[in-house]
Amino acid sequence: MLCLCVQRFRSSRAPWMKPIDVEHVAENLSKIYSDNQGEVVVYQWVEWIRDYISSISPEPESQGFDSLKESESTASTQDSSTISDRTDSEAETITKHGEDLPSPKKEQTPYAHLRCPTILHGEPLTDRKSTFQAHAAAVSTVQEVTAVLSELKTNRKVAAASHNILAYRLYDAKRNTFVQDCDDDGEHAAGSRLLHLLQIMDVHNAVVVVTRWYGGILLHADRFKHINNVARILLQETGIGLEHKETAADHNKSKMKNKTAKPGRHK
Repeated sequence: MLCLCVQRFRSSRAPWMKPIDVEHVAENLSKIYSDNQGEVVVYQWVEWIRDYISSISPEPESQGFDSLKESESTASTQDSSTISDRTDSEAETITKHGEDLPSPKKEQTPYAHLRCPTILHGEPLTDRKSTFQAHAAAVSTVQEVTAVLSELKTNRKVAAASHNILAYRLYDAKRNTFVQDCDDDGEHAAGSRLLHLLQIMDVHNAVVVVTRWYGGILLHADRFKHINNVARILLQETGIGLEHKETAADHNKSKMKNKTAKPGRHK
């Protein structure tokens, strides 16, 4: 692909950007191109520019859930760090296994009145500057699924992440069927793969959200592997959605014990 810039392009810059910011953008776009020669880099450029502008743009005074979803750029940092320089410690905004979200100022959402189940968080995984983190909660209704996603997005870094992939399964005991759905959130096919993981693990009454902070380097198929791995590890460590398996296993052990017991003597 041939990119041509109009005459005086370098002098036609956004008035609010400092010259040093423009130079920084040019250097990083050139670096992305050099690191990925022979590959399509337009998407990487767009992602990097979007996240960089988010990091240096003035923070709005107030922003609701709808505007967060529309703009996907609500995070503001004091050090104007770029996403390509982001470390896993910077992206690790949520602590592991149910500790409180470090959100000093939570945004009000249309779902604030809904009861939100306890959300547990997994360890972040970083590969080539992209960071993945799983969140899970036990749910019994679709409304609780909505409340979980809304609560997660009150954390500004989660709301501004590149993707928040979601999948859930609800078991209807009366009909012996499942209510289940997924959302890619822009990461094509990731939601269906995450739902398939819940299916093969036989997860009941749980929702899983995997947050990805894009680092500027394409991971290709590895991104799907990381999304499913962080979700699987969190579910296995916490037991969310797997309680029915433990109950069934205990029941089977009890039956086996009764079968192997020696019969008593009867007169």
